[in-house]
Amino acid sequence: MHDNKQFAGSMAATWRRACSLGAVTVGVALLLGACAMKPQPSPEELQARQAHLDKVQKAKARFEELCKTAGITVNRRVTGVKGIRLEKVPPKSNWKDWADPMWAEAALSDGLGGDVFIRRLLLRRVRDSSTGELDGGVSSRASDGDAGFDFVDAKAEGGKWRRYSIVVLNDGYMDMVSKPVSEYDLAPYSVSYNSIENVEDRRLWIAGVDIVVSDSRARQQLGVIRRYIIDTGQGDQAGGRSPWRFSEGNNSCPRMVLSDLGGFFWMSLNNIIKVEE
Repeated sequence: MHDNKQFAGSMAATWRRACSLGAVTVGVALLLGACAMKPQPSPEELQARQAHLDKVQKAKARFEELCKTAGITVNRRVTGVKGIRLEKVPPKSNWKDWADPMWAEAALSDGLGGDVFIRRLLLRRVRDSSTGELDGGVSSRASDGDAGFDFVDAKAEGGKWRRYSIVVLNDGYMDMVSKPVSEYDLAPYSVSYNSIENVEDRRLWIAGVDIVVSDSRARQQLGVIRRYIIDTGQGDQAGGRSPWRFSEGNNSCPRMVLSDLGGFFWMSLNNIIKVEE
């Protein structure tokens, strides 16, 4: 009888300990569940998010409206062109420009400026090996692809005109060289650009440019390329993002496929003044 009482007491104590441990376990689970729950945004945060979404939608609507006027207007097409004159060369840029909503060259140069911009006009253009379509990329070798311009006339520092061209080195690679050129010997076909800097559009991270191609000897405008670009991230720089450099593809008009983006300037010009084969 005594043994039975001891056994019953022992079982009761074990049950109480188990219940106690169970309560602790349940408490820990509830605590961990509470920790795992994401904090709810404040009314101010929700309001800021909604304001951002409203701005993005407004920017997209405005961009689509502007894109109706974008494209390439050709008044007269010229073929067999050896070289061009750049009335303006986009200046060199950096990450500060790429994050500036008012950057003048946002819709023009894809971040390229100075000698690098000129070089891209001189190098050969690549053709896709599978489709045969002209690509926006460039090749540093003399073989394969379509020729770039033989020369580009542009003003160097000091305002003096120089003629830039590509020379092939012994290893097959190319280098850019330049020499002085008089105003009387400049290329007859000139290219200039005017940035479209509407303040309200720029606040929506929309930039535009008109690229004007002219025959200076005939005093005739050959054509105009109008381009718009938008940063749908509205200037977001999280993770080292450069807003204007990310604004390509479907975020520009005329629409271009990814392979065209780096060479859009040259490829657009080629619709008006075609490089000599």
